[in-house]
Amino acid sequence: SDSWRFARWSACRLGRPSTCPGDAARAQTDMLREGDLAWAAPKDNRLPRKEQGPGEDMGRLIYAALTSLDGYISDDTGNFDWAEPREDVHSFINRLEQENGTAILGREMYSIMSFWEDMPGIEKQPEYLREYQVAWKNLKKIVISRSLNEIKTENTTLKRELDRGALEKLKRTEKKNIGIGGASIASQVLAYGLMDEIYRFIFPIMVGSGKKWLTNSGVVRFDLIGTHEFAGGVVMLHYKIDTGVQRW
Repeated sequence: SDSWRFARWSACRLGRPSTCPGDAARAQTDMLREGDLAWAAPKDNRLPRKEQGPGEDMGRLIYAALTSLDGYISDDTGNFDWAEPREDVHSFINRLEQENGTAILGREMYSIMSFWEDMPGIEKQPEYLREYQVAWKNLKKIVISRSLNEIKTENTTLKRELDRGALEKLKRTEKKNIGIGGASIASQVLAYGLMDEIYRFIFPIMVGSGKKWLTNSGVVRFDLIGTHEFAGGVVMLHYKIDTGVQRW
């Protein structure tokens, strides 16, 4: 999933202002002084279910991303304070993570996500944050990095590159879903022709330029299989990749 920004916002909320993007760090410092770590959201967080057909009992590679209306996950300064997930979005992503058996992460995402491993004071946090930590710790994690030399979390394997053959084997052996963390890894999986589904959370803002949520050099068609509307104008579009018409 797009857990890098999701986790960074959560760390920000839980008292690590250095992880907050842009001006949010200053705002978070003020908020911590006031002792306010909660924000309101509707409680309708049901995850749309898709009936599985024949041959779909293998792992599905799934990418979830928090994006602007014009398709960026951050602006050209690296800022993404406009994509702060409220509780309803947070809880929905919890459901996605609970359906994952494995997560594939890049180095930077892993360094931030590892905060969830032994989060201080988690027992005092809202249920949806405790719920996410359980989901994170239950995941088998594969970290793709050529520079990382040390792994600090359980159930974690370090790989130097994202190998297509290894991904194909993982899909055959993993009975649950496989979460994809980060735009670069997602774009590589898409280029391999192995992506199965995408959850795109669209925030009602345009940022003009920055890091694209997904890139591809060929034509890829999608089938819309679900939608969900959240508070604040955020909309989720759930797509299945039509592998029969991909051109690589």
